Amino acid sequence: MNVCIEDCYIESGDDLVAVKSGWDQYGITMARPSSNIIIRRVSGTTPTCSGVGIGSEMSGGISNVIVDDLHVRDSAAGIRIKTDKGRGGYIENITINNIKMERVKIPLRFSRGANDHPDEGGEPKALPQVKGIVVSNVVSLDTKKAPLLEGIEGSP
Repeated sequence: MNVCIEDCYIESGDDLVAVKSGWDQYGITMARPSSNIIIRRVSGTTPTCSGVGIGSEMSGGISNVIVDDLHVRDSAAGIRIKTDKGRGGYIENITINNIKMERVKIPLRFSRGANDHPDEGGEPKALPQVKGIVVSNVVSLDTKKAPLLEGIEGSP
């Protein structure tokens, strides 16, 4: 894919930056991963979502994402990685560095998504693979909750 998003101020009712790659069996069939993505020097606010959201539609695969120098204010989450049973696919080699958050409800949230699927045609037991996530130099001011790291039952 090879994308660079930098030097932006964003206000949104959804994720400031969303990285996705296909929904359930359709993402797996198309096999078009989102990869080689740099998100750098981005700031903004989103009262209901995340500064950077990776997933939940990620069945085609997401890899080699760098999030650096992010400043998120007054938001539901700073960084969110979302997966679900039935997705398949992978999220790997994600680097999150130099993040500043203010008044963010949950600074880092790695958890299931909305558990929604396009139809009954997918494989309900397909598990996503998540590996190689590095988080460093993260500061969250005036935060009410700790980071949430929640796996999927049955997933390695």
